[in-house]
Amino acid sequence: MQIVLRLSINIFVLSAAVSSIACYEAAAIGDDQPAAQGFDQKVAAERWHTRVIELDRILAKDPDNRRAFSERGDCHFFLGHFPQALSDYDQMTGDNPREIAGNWRRGIALYFCDRFQESASQFDAYHTIDQIDRENGIWRYLADTRSLGIPAARKNLLEYKKDDRPPFSDLYLLFAGTRTEQNLLDQFQLGRDAGNSPESFYLRLYLGFWCDSQDLSPQAISHLTLATADGWPQRAGYGPNFMWHVGRLRLDQLRQKLESDPIPKPE
Repeated sequence: MQIVLRLSINIFVLSAAVSSIACYEAAAIGDDQPAAQGFDQKVAAERWHTRVIELDRILAKDPDNRRAFSERGDCHFFLGHFPQALSDYDQMTGDNPREIAGNWRRGIALYFCDRFQESASQFDAYHTIDQIDRENGIWRYLADTRSLGIPAARKNLLEYKKDDRPPFSDLYLLFAGTRTEQNLLDQFQLGRDAGNSPESFYLRLYLGFWCDSQDLSPQAISHLTLATADGWPQRAGYGPNFMWHVGRLRLDQLRQKLESDPIPKPE
C-alpha cells in the first residue's frame, strides 16, 4: 500500500515504515531483487531469519525501539509468520490512537491471520486520517467479504469523493460492482504478459484479490502470478515492495491450496 506524503498521515508511521526498508534490503542484495524471475525465496528467508535474530538482540537491550519492532514485523510478515508480525506492528505503535489508526500493515497482518472483523476495523480507522486512498477501502472490502459475505461488503464500501492515484478510482468500481474484470483489462490494455508500471502491477494485484474474494482461485493465481512478475515494484520504494510480498504470500497460499484440493476435471 502506498505511503502517502500528506500532512494528515502521522510522521512516526511514515518514518517507521521507511526504516523497515533495511529488512527488505537484507533479502535483496545485488541481483536478488524481489521479482518473480530473480527472487530466491530460500536465500531471502535465510536473510530474514538472520535479521530477526539481530533485531531480537537489539530489542532485548532497547525494548522501546519502535523502528526495530517495525523492521522485525516486516521480516516476520515476509516469512509468513503473521501472528508474530502482528505482535510487532502492535508494539511499534504503542498506545497512540493516531499511530494505531495509520498502521495499515497491522490491518493486512490481521487479514492474513484470518481475523477479518478486526482487520476491517483497522481499515475503518485508517479512513479517518485518509479519505482519498481507495486501496485502504479495497482492503476493508476484502476483510468484510470474509466475515460478512459479498453483498454486505459491497453495501458497506467506504465512500470517497476525491480522486485517487491511477488505477485505484477505476479498480474501486470493480469492487463496487459497476465495472467488470474484462472492462479493466480492456481499458488498461493488459495482455497476457507481465507489465512494468504502477498501473499494471496494482491492476493485476487487485484483480487477483478480487477473484480470490469470489473464490475464483485459478483466475486469482493467474493475476497474482503476473503481478509478482511485474518489473515495477522492485524499484518503486517501500510501499510497492511490501505489496509485492503481499501478492507473493497470497499466491503461495492459493497454489498450496490448489495442490492439496485440486479442482475436479469435467467428465
